[in-house]
Amino acid sequence: MYVTVYMKDMFSIEPLCLINVLSITLPYLDSADVPYENRLNDYLNELDTCMTNHMVNPVGPLIMKTFLINNDNIDPQFVGCYLQQTDSFIHELNEPFSMEEKIEIQKCIYRRYEGQEKGLLYVFSEIQTYLKEQGIGLSGEIYTVFISQDEKTDTIVAELFLPIKE
Repeated sequence: MYVTVYMKDMFSIEPLCLINVLSITLPYLDSADVPYENRLNDYLNELDTCMTNHMVNPVGPLIMKTFLINNDNIDPQFVGCYLQQTDSFIHELNEPFSMEEKIEIQKCIYRRYEGQEKGLLYVFSEIQTYLKEQGIGLSGEIYTVFISQDEKTDTIVAELFLPIKE
């Protein structure tokens, strides 16, 4: 027996609002680089150290923002930032950190995902294909809110926000 699942039932349109957002931009990291995951963890440690040094506390889960960079001289690359909401605004920061008082996007495709982390790419692809067929454009940014992770089963719970191009 086959069950037809309609893509439009798998997501909704929701706003995204983040307050006191501390970010660290990650340079392009090729997953073939060794050790890729260790380098990502280094950036998370830097983010934690920055919060400790400025005496602010994290609010809510970690967020990963990815976006596509198109440059005529190189192949398109995905670049990312780690974002963390904090309990107060940090006024003076040095690179590679930045702070935004508010990130507010009125219309995002929203999808909650539970499964293996590598399955996120498939979900993004599904959503993009469906939206392209419907003539709906995306801004190119993806906000992934990491709700929880179970290392024993290698599964995550994440909420995906893909801003709609206005």
